[in-house]
Amino acid sequence: INPLAYDIARKAGTVAPRTQPVRLFINREFIGIYTLTEHVRQDFLSVRYGHSNFIRQDALTEEALRREIGDVFPLTINAVGQLIDLESLTRWFISVIFCATTEPFQAIVLRDVTQPDSRWFWVAWDMDTSFLDTESQDLPLSQHDTFTTTLYKPRLESEILTRLINEDPDYSIYLARTIMETLNYRLTPNFLKERFLYYTRTAEQLDVESRAYLEKLEFFLLLRPNKIRELVIRHLGGNPVHQISLTGPNDVAFEIDGHRVSTEFTGSYLGGTEINLRLFSTPNNFSYWMVNDKLVRTNLLTHQINEDTVIKPVFH
Repeated sequence: INPLAYDIARKAGTVAPRTQPVRLFINREFIGIYTLTEHVRQDFLSVRYGHSNFIRQDALTEEALRREIGDVFPLTINAVGQLIDLESLTRWFISVIFCATTEPFQAIVLRDVTQPDSRWFWVAWDMDTSFLDTESQDLPLSQHDTFTTTLYKPRLESEILTRLINEDPDYSIYLARTIMETLNYRLTPNFLKERFLYYTRTAEQLDVESRAYLEKLEFFLLLRPNKIRELVIRHLGGNPVHQISLTGPNDVAFEIDGHRVSTEFTGSYLGGTEINLRLFSTPNNFSYWMVNDKLVRTNLLTHQINEDTVIKPVFH
């Protein structure tokens, strides 16, 4: 569970440990299947940041940060951004939401003491209540509402996120769009399928005896993205979700808001979202775009999404 959750957290933009599944022998005696996991300590930090001069949040520093944040009302992106790395907290939250982590408040919170204006940031850790219920070894419902189980709790992360959502409309918009961006370009069906197949092959190679969880896990990974989109509308408001489909020759690549995607891309966006679309490498014979059967002559297509839309480039 932890390795896949860390893979997802890392892809979503969160710092996370590396792992390696192994068969463990001691004095030539087979002990079992285990996972080697990096510990978040000096070597972990030195490899990633070139030094290990970080403070790890403890009860005292957490309480001090809680008091600082408690003195600010309303809590806004600008205000809290002076104290914490808000993108780091947000992407950790998205990881927890996607994985349906039922005991989410295990992350390690660090601050770089070599930087005078450094802010606290989050490292994923101990996500072993994701996907599968550790007691029953069964999946939670794919309808699990991780917003409800993570917000309004007496934990620092929960307090910050809950107040931001309630007190700063700009943060709700930012969070909703970041979640949709993550589902469209990071936690894509291809990525989730590749990770699932990797762990399926690993279970076979290591001769794991019980593999019944794989079918349930595959079911979860297929259904979770659409459930997350429903939760975004329920908890963050906003317009309905619409799909954008791109079609074109197999050798054509697109770029949407800086994200490179291939032919036959389909993404889901909140109504009112504006995207900028161009061909990644514009051929000389490119002529125009067809947007829901309407001709648009431009290289960079700026399009506001208010309905399901099919876009394709047309060439001479």
